[in-house]
Amino acid sequence: MYWRNAPGHKDNFGVIQSQPTHFVINTKGQIVWKREGSFQPEDWDNLWEALGN
Repeated sequence: MYWRNAPGHKDNFGVIQSQPTHFVINTKGQIVWKREGSFQPEDWDNLWEALGN
C-alpha cells in the first residue's frame, strides 16, 4: 500500500481528480487497474481480471 502524503514519498500517479482513488500495482511496479471514486461492487471482477485471473 502506498500513501501519497507520506514524508519523502514520490510517485508517478499523476493528477488525481477525485478522492478516493484506488490503484492496483503489479509486481513490476506497473499500474494495472485504477478506480476514481468509491469502490463499486463490480470492481471486484475488474480487479480480478486486471491481475490476470
